[in-house]
Amino acid sequence: MGISVSAIRVSNLDIMTPRFTEILVAVAYLKAGQKVCTTDDSGNIGSGNKGKTNFGTKNLGKEQQR
Repeated sequence: MGISVSAIRVSNLDIMTPRFTEILVAVAYLKAGQKVCTTDDSGNIGSGNKGKTNFGTKNLGKEQQR
């Protein structure tokens, strides 16, 4: 998509090197009263994931793709 963003280091409010920061945004649409999904011990949200920090179903985390 190519949006230009900068990140701010919270500890001292310094702007980190512009345009060298990657971000991932996920949006979950929930019905009124529905509880948000939580991550498992590997940081996965979803089911059937292998590895760590996956979002969705049956994905492979970075250490699983080697």
